[in-house]
Amino acid sequence: MKVLKFGGSSLADDKCIRKVIAIIKSYKDPVVVVSAMKGITDILEQIFSNLQNKELSKLQNNLVDFYTCHVTTIKHLIEKKEFSDKLMSDLANEIAHLHQICNSSIALRESSLKVRDYILSFGEKLSARILSCALSCSGRQSVYLSAENLICTDSCFGNAAPDYARTKIKINKVFSRLKK
Repeated sequence: MKVLKFGGSSLADDKCIRKVIAIIKSYKDPVVVVSAMKGITDILEQIFSNLQNKELSKLQNNLVDFYTCHVTTIKHLIEKKEFSDKLMSDLANEIAHLHQICNSSIALRESSLKVRDYILSFGEKLSARILSCALSCSGRQSVYLSAENLICTDSCFGNAAPDYARTKIKINKVFSRLKK
């Protein structure tokens, strides 16, 4: 099994993502792991900082920046309407969920490392969905899998360590179903 990992610079925009797609297509059934798109983790860090500092107008602006970056990429990358509509719906759901997390954090006055880690996870989830959809659009079969369903860690938020034994069991279970 070949595992390909692409960082944020490789996913900076639609042009970069098209290059990533070409690389992926040169391999037979690779597993692809991606970071958040370039600049997205910084925006998410700002969102968390806004929560801590109760800067609600800045928080709203950063949520809009996060949304706009992904919408722009989707509009330039995904040409098939049925794919772009589904992806835009997924994006709207994730943004609503992120907004809900922010509102809950504000209401509960909770801005722990657990909240930070969860907020930061939105970058990878969305870049993986966009790439998976773009691959499918290009004719390459792709299955989006969230790392949340595969990777187990300890509860040391902000610096969690992987639980390799539990992670291996989950990954083997999921990949055995995919092979079928």
